[in-house]
Amino acid sequence: MEYTPSNQLNSTDSRECIECGHNEFTVTTETQTFLYGDTGKEVELTAHVPVWSCTNCGFSYTDEAGEIIRHEAVCAHLGVLTPAQIKELRKRTKLSQADFAKLTGFGEASIKRWETGALVQNTSADRFMRLLLHFYPHSIQALQAASQNLTARDTSLSQTKRPRFRTSLSQESLSASHHFQLRQVIN
Repeated sequence: MEYTPSNQLNSTDSRECIECGHNEFTVTTETQTFLYGDTGKEVELTAHVPVWSCTNCGFSYTDEAGEIIRHEAVCAHLGVLTPAQIKELRKRTKLSQADFAKLTGFGEASIKRWETGALVQNTSADRFMRLLLHFYPHSIQALQAASQNLTARDTSLSQTKRPRFRTSLSQESLSASHHFQLRQVIN
């Protein structure tokens, strides 16, 4: 599978060569192929990655943009939202990561990992976020209303005695439990 990023490269960035200290670079786009997946089930992915080359000594490297592009290629292969798309969804809702986590029920740490590309979200989380995106702003309003209802219910339950969902044991069962012993099985 081949992936080409939609963002443009900025070749005017100020950089210093770690090999010779020179600060003039050229940037080209290189097609890189890499394996993704578990051993024996790998797939070959291709991404068009910016490569920086020192005009003085020829030292070449890829930077964070290259890592982002390779990660986006993996997301495209898996059919999931990219970190940038997840961040854009959250920013569209005007919620912090903590507030987005409270609203959706996702862990705040998971949201951070998805947005930085440290982790790829599972299918169910991806589908849920796609629904939020597709039906925005109505989906967010519905979640906020549901969240408020849950908060109100939890507040009213905390002011009264919460019901306990515990099976009562008979006196006979309690008495028998005091005499319980594990038996050793000898083969």
